[in-house]
Amino acid sequence: MTDAALADPANLTLPACPLIQFTTRGRPDQRYRTTDRSPHPLADHGASQIASLDQEPAQRRQAHPGDHMARNPRSITGFERLYFRHGTTSLFAAMNVSDGTVIASTHRRHRAVEFKKFLQKIDQNVPEHLDIHVVCDNYGTHKHPSVNTWLERNPRFHMHFTPTYSSWINQVERLFAEVTRDLLQRSDHRSVQALEKDLRGWVKAWNENPKPFIWTKTADQILESLGRLLQRINGAGH
Repeated sequence: MTDAALADPANLTLPACPLIQFTTRGRPDQRYRTTDRSPHPLADHGASQIASLDQEPAQRRQAHPGDHMARNPRSITGFERLYFRHGTTSLFAAMNVSDGTVIASTHRRHRAVEFKKFLQKIDQNVPEHLDIHVVCDNYGTHKHPSVNTWLERNPRFHMHFTPTYSSWINQVERLFAEVTRDLLQRSDHRSVQALEKDLRGWVKAWNENPKPFIWTKTADQILESLGRLLQRINGAGH
Protein backbone atom coordinates (compact mmCIF):
# COMPACT_ATOMS: atom_id res chain seq x y z
CA MET A 1 0.00 0.00 0.00
CA THR A 2 1.40 3.40 -1.00
CA ASP A 3 1.74 6.34 1.36
CA ALA A 4 -0.86 8.24 -0.66
CA ALA A 5 -3.34 5.39 -0.38
CA LEU A 6 -2.69 5.00 3.31
CA ALA A 7 -3.41 8.68 3.89
CA ASP A 8 -7.06 7.92 3.15
CA PRO A 9 -8.60 6.26 6.26
CA ALA A 10 -10.96 4.27 4.02
CA ASN A 11 -7.96 2.40 2.60
CA LEU A 12 -7.08 1.23 6.09
CA THR A 13 -10.39 -0.60 6.35
CA LEU A 14 -11.06 1.70 9.31
CA PRO A 15 -14.48 3.26 8.65
CA ALA A 16 -14.87 6.33 10.86
CA CYS A 17 -11.51 5.36 12.31
CA PRO A 18 -11.20 6.60 15.93
CA LEU A 19 -7.57 7.71 15.75
CA ILE A 20 -6.18 10.79 17.46
CA GLN A 21 -3.34 13.24 17.03
CA PHE A 22 -1.22 14.57 19.85
CA THR A 23 0.76 17.79 20.03
CA THR A 24 4.49 18.05 20.61
CA ARG A 25 3.76 19.00 24.22
CA GLY A 26 1.62 15.91 24.72
CA ARG A 27 -1.71 17.76 24.95
CA PRO A 28 -4.68 17.05 22.68
CA ASP A 29 -6.26 20.00 20.89
CA GLN A 30 -9.93 20.73 20.30
CA ARG A 31 -10.10 18.48 17.23
CA TYR A 32 -9.98 15.33 19.34
CA ARG A 33 -11.61 13.96 22.46
CA THR A 34 -11.96 10.79 24.47
CA THR A 35 -15.24 8.96 24.47
CA ASP A 36 -16.93 6.38 26.62
CA ARG A 37 -16.65 2.86 25.30
CA SER A 38 -18.74 2.40 22.15
CA PRO A 39 -18.82 -0.20 19.38
CA HIS A 40 -16.46 0.32 16.46
CA PRO A 41 -18.09 -0.24 13.03
CA LEU A 42 -15.98 -3.35 12.42
CA ALA A 43 -16.90 -4.76 15.82
CA ASP A 44 -20.43 -5.38 14.56
CA HIS A 45 -19.09 -7.88 12.04
CA GLY A 46 -17.31 -9.92 14.69
CA ALA A 47 -14.47 -10.53 12.22
CA SER A 48 -11.65 -8.14 13.05
CA GLN A 49 -9.84 -6.30 15.80
CA ILE A 50 -7.83 -3.18 15.02
CA ALA A 51 -4.70 -2.61 17.08
CA SER A 52 -2.94 0.75 17.11
CA LEU A 53 0.66 -0.18 17.93
CA ASP A 54 3.95 1.55 18.69
CA GLN A 55 6.88 1.68 21.10
CA GLU A 56 7.69 4.53 23.46
CA PRO A 57 11.17 4.84 24.97
CA ALA A 58 10.84 5.81 28.63
CA GLN A 59 13.88 7.24 30.35
CA ARG A 60 14.71 6.32 33.89
CA ARG A 61 14.79 9.64 35.66
CA GLN A 62 16.41 9.99 39.06
CA ALA A 63 16.18 13.21 41.01
CA HIS A 64 19.32 15.20 41.74
CA PRO A 65 20.62 14.37 45.26
CA GLY A 66 20.51 18.06 46.19
CA ASP A 67 16.97 18.40 44.87
CA HIS A 68 18.20 21.41 42.87
CA MET A 69 16.02 23.46 40.56
CA ALA A 70 17.15 25.04 37.29
CA ARG A 71 15.59 28.03 35.54
CA ASN A 72 13.48 27.13 32.53
CA PRO A 73 11.47 29.95 30.92
CA ARG A 74 9.33 27.38 29.05
CA SER A 75 8.08 25.89 32.33
CA ILE A 76 4.91 27.24 33.93
CA THR A 77 6.73 27.72 37.22
CA GLY A 78 9.86 29.12 35.57
CA PHE A 79 11.91 26.29 37.04
CA GLU A 80 12.43 22.59 36.47
CA ARG A 81 13.99 19.88 38.58
CA LEU A 82 17.46 18.63 37.69
CA TYR A 83 17.74 14.91 36.94
CA PHE A 84 20.31 12.24 36.42
CA ARG A 85 19.13 9.98 33.59
CA HIS A 86 20.47 6.44 33.64
CA GLY A 87 19.10 3.50 31.70
CA THR A 88 16.00 3.18 29.55
CA THR A 89 13.22 0.79 28.77
CA SER A 90 10.63 0.85 26.00
CA LEU A 91 6.90 0.48 26.45
CA PHE A 92 5.38 -1.60 23.65
CA ALA A 93 1.64 -0.91 23.46
CA ALA A 94 -1.23 -2.00 21.23
CA MET A 95 -4.53 -0.20 21.75
CA ASN A 96 -7.80 -1.76 20.67
CA VAL A 97 -9.43 1.14 18.84
CA SER A 98 -12.89 -0.28 19.51
CA ASP A 99 -12.83 -0.11 23.31
CA GLY A 100 -9.53 1.54 24.30
CA THR A 101 -8.05 -1.50 26.07
CA VAL A 102 -4.29 -1.90 25.85
CA ILE A 103 -1.94 -4.88 25.51
CA ALA A 104 1.53 -3.85 26.68
CA SER A 105 5.03 -5.10 27.39
CA THR A 106 8.31 -3.51 28.43
CA HIS A 107 11.61 -4.32 26.73
CA ARG A 108 15.10 -2.93 27.26
CA ARG A 109 15.80 -3.00 23.51
CA HIS A 110 13.78 -2.33 20.38
CA ARG A 111 14.77 -4.87 17.75
CA ALA A 112 12.94 -7.28 15.49
CA VAL A 113 13.26 -9.90 18.24
CA GLU A 114 11.35 -7.79 20.75
CA PHE A 115 8.79 -6.68 18.18
CA LYS A 116 8.07 -10.27 17.20
CA LYS A 117 7.67 -11.22 20.88
CA PHE A 118 5.11 -8.45 21.24
CA LEU A 119 3.18 -9.62 18.17
CA GLN A 120 3.10 -13.07 19.75
CA LYS A 121 1.67 -11.57 22.94
CA ILE A 122 -1.06 -9.85 20.91
CA ASP A 123 -1.78 -13.15 19.19
CA GLN A 124 -2.21 -14.86 22.58
CA ASN A 125 -4.55 -12.17 23.91
CA VAL A 126 -6.90 -11.70 20.96
CA PRO A 127 -9.64 -14.33 20.38
CA GLU A 128 -8.64 -16.84 17.73
CA HIS A 129 -11.63 -16.19 15.47
CA LEU A 130 -10.66 -12.53 14.91
CA ASP A 131 -8.36 -11.12 12.27
CA ILE A 132 -5.95 -8.51 13.64
CA HIS A 133 -5.28 -5.26 11.76
CA VAL A 134 -2.12 -3.64 13.14
CA VAL A 135 -1.57 0.08 12.49
CA CYS A 136 2.06 1.11 13.11
CA ASP A 137 4.78 3.30 11.66
CA ASN A 138 7.13 2.17 8.91
CA TYR A 139 10.18 1.81 11.15
CA GLY A 140 12.59 -0.74 9.67
CA THR A 141 12.22 -3.13 12.61
CA HIS A 142 8.55 -3.59 11.77
CA LYS A 143 9.51 -4.82 8.28
CA HIS A 144 12.46 -7.02 9.23
CA PRO A 145 12.67 -10.34 7.30
CA SER A 146 12.18 -12.34 10.51
CA VAL A 147 9.02 -10.35 11.26
CA ASN A 148 7.74 -10.87 7.71
CA THR A 149 8.37 -14.61 8.03
CA TRP A 150 6.38 -14.71 11.27
CA LEU A 151 3.54 -12.75 9.66
CA GLU A 152 3.40 -15.21 6.77
CA ARG A 153 2.91 -18.00 9.30
CA ASN A 154 0.19 -16.02 11.08
CA PRO A 155 -2.11 -14.85 8.27
CA ARG A 156 -4.72 -13.33 10.57
CA PHE A 157 -2.32 -10.41 11.10
CA HIS A 158 -2.66 -7.56 8.59
CA MET A 159 -0.08 -4.76 8.79
CA HIS A 160 -0.92 -1.14 7.89
CA PHE A 161 2.04 1.27 7.94
CA THR A 162 1.59 5.00 8.41
CA PRO A 163 3.56 7.23 5.99
CA THR A 164 6.84 8.79 7.08
CA TYR A 165 6.32 11.80 9.39
CA SER A 166 2.67 10.80 9.88
CA SER A 167 2.80 8.81 13.10
CA TRP A 168 0.42 11.38 14.62
CA ILE A 169 -2.50 9.62 12.91
CA ASN A 170 -1.86 6.54 15.06
CA GLN A 171 -4.10 6.52 18.14
CA VAL A 172 -1.56 4.88 20.42
CA GLU A 173 0.63 7.99 20.20
CA ARG A 174 -2.07 9.83 22.13
CA LEU A 175 -1.96 7.09 24.75
CA PHE A 176 1.78 7.70 25.15
CA ALA A 177 1.03 11.37 25.81
CA GLU A 178 -1.17 10.24 28.70
CA VAL A 179 1.61 8.00 30.04
CA THR A 180 4.05 10.91 29.87
CA ARG A 181 1.71 13.34 31.62
CA ASP A 182 0.45 10.96 34.30
CA LEU A 183 3.60 8.99 35.07
CA LEU A 184 6.85 10.08 33.46
CA GLN A 185 6.89 13.84 33.91
CA ARG A 186 8.81 14.74 37.08
CA SER A 187 9.04 11.09 37.99
CA ASP A 188 11.70 9.76 40.35
CA HIS A 189 12.63 6.16 39.54
CA ARG A 190 15.79 4.84 41.19
CA SER A 191 16.05 1.85 38.84
CA VAL A 192 14.83 0.68 35.46
CA GLN A 193 12.99 -2.14 37.23
CA ALA A 194 11.01 0.40 39.28
CA LEU A 195 10.12 2.31 36.12
CA GLU A 196 8.94 -0.86 34.38
CA LYS A 197 6.83 -1.80 37.39
CA ASP A 198 5.14 1.60 37.35
CA LEU A 199 4.54 1.38 33.60
CA ARG A 200 2.83 -1.99 34.04
CA GLY A 201 0.79 -0.58 36.90
CA TRP A 202 -0.27 2.40 34.78
CA VAL A 203 -1.47 0.16 31.95
CA LYS A 204 -3.37 -2.05 34.42
CA ALA A 205 -5.13 0.99 35.86
CA TRP A 206 -5.95 2.29 32.37
CA ASN A 207 -7.54 -1.04 31.42
CA GLU A 208 -9.83 -0.88 34.43
CA ASN A 209 -11.60 2.09 32.80
CA PRO A 210 -10.42 2.30 29.18
CA LYS A 211 -11.54 5.11 26.92
CA PRO A 212 -10.93 5.12 23.16
CA PHE A 213 -10.17 8.32 21.27
CA ILE A 214 -12.20 9.65 18.35
CA TRP A 215 -11.82 12.34 15.72
CA THR A 216 -13.95 15.45 16.22
CA LYS A 217 -13.03 16.88 12.79
CA THR A 218 -13.23 15.26 9.39
CA ALA A 219 -10.19 14.52 7.24
CA ASP A 220 -11.24 17.32 4.85
CA GLN A 221 -11.40 19.85 7.70
CA ILE A 222 -7.93 18.88 8.91
CA LEU A 223 -6.46 19.07 5.39
CA GLU A 224 -8.05 22.51 4.91
CA SER A 225 -6.47 23.66 8.19
CA LEU A 226 -3.07 22.38 7.06
CA GLY A 227 -3.53 24.19 3.74
CA ARG A 228 -4.15 27.49 5.54
CA LEU A 229 -1.03 26.93 7.64
CA LEU A 230 1.10 26.32 4.53
CA GLN A 231 -0.20 29.53 2.97
CA ARG A 232 0.74 31.52 6.09
CA ILE A 233 4.29 30.16 6.31
CA ASN A 234 5.00 30.18 2.57
CA GLY A 235 7.92 32.49 2.00
CA ALA A 236 8.32 33.18 5.71
CA GLY A 237 11.82 31.79 5.85
CA HIS A 238 10.81 28.30 7.04
